[in-house]
Amino acid sequence: MPRVTDLPALRTAARERADVREAYIGNAQLNRLINAQLARLYRLLVKVNKDFYYDEQTVSVVAGTADYALAADFWRVLGVDVQDGTNWYSLLRYNFAERNRYQNSSTKKGTRYRVQGNNLRLAPNPQWSGDVRVTYIPAPPVLTDVTPGTSDQWDGFAGFEELAVVWCVIAIKNQQEEDVQAEILESKALIADIHNSASTRDDAEPPRVRDVSAELAGEAWPWWND
Repeated sequence: MPRVTDLPALRTAARERADVREAYIGNAQLNRLINAQLARLYRLLVKVNKDFYYDEQTVSVVAGTADYALAADFWRVLGVDVQDGTNWYSLLRYNFAERNRYQNSSTKKGTRYRVQGNNLRLAPNPQWSGDVRVTYIPAPPVLTDVTPGTSDQWDGFAGFEELAVVWCVIAIKNQQEEDVQAEILESKALIADIHNSASTRDDAEPPRVRDVSAELAGEAWPWWND
């Protein structure tokens, strides 16, 4: 079962740790502060381990159309795959300096991609149709509890939300011009703990470098020949 929390619980934790009452910092203001610090924690967790948050989007490619809208919550791409028959194959990204390089290919195999603005751009302009799968990291969510008795939930996985609470306490105490050295030391310890304990969620096997043996054996498209 995930370790989940919500805005009311986070507000209570922040106020208790900062030793302030609701009259000092109201729910609306504290909600904004909590969401800002959760977004900061989210960015840290993604930096340490990109497997914490991800989603997939299927894009239906139409011949003659190069740009496709990405998901509304898209933030960062993890990989783009194209379906050929019953199999999926990785597409390579083209650098901006290479934007005019891929103009002569009319096949899926020769297609490259790039994220530009809120769109996925394929190069060259595809002369084929089919499905492309975008695996991506969503943008940090904004928690709300507009409806009385209900609230969006945050998955703290292993209690990582504690760091966001400490950051909130630092912000509140700074506003009151109080000493925050203890909280700063605690936040550094929590950050170090995240780096040490969150870098992997799979202890079954050790990390390894990319396996190119399958590609050399012909199990994937030979991109290096394009």
